[in-house]
Amino acid sequence: MRLSMRILIAIMAVLAAAGCKSGKVRTCDAGKEKVLVIFYDSAFSPDSLAERIESYGSGIIYRYHVFNGFAVTVPEGKTEEEAISHFREMDGILSVQPDRKMQLHESGYNDAK
Repeated sequence: MRLSMRILIAIMAVLAAAGCKSGKVRTCDAGKEKVLVIFYDSAFSPDSLAERIESYGSGIIYRYHVFNGFAVTVPEGKTEEEAISHFREMDGILSVQPDRKMQLHESGYNDAK
């Protein structure tokens, strides 16, 4: 994968994690349910993708409008790996990642002064 794509995915994951603290989500308690972050091609209808996500048994926690993505629950009775595999095979899906906390570290630039 190209470096720029990896950086973009990392930025989107950080923003997805930040959304959990913004109060814009219905629920974001990873201790109770597994959450996946899905990004899709803007050429695909988000409503159509949402229907396919929900028909699989996943709940949509949040829709990321700017980054064309969803935060979704892993359906009951499915493993995280099964759900990731299922969503990666859907047309229009660019990336599927487990939602997780990420911590940014300082570069040490300020320490050198």
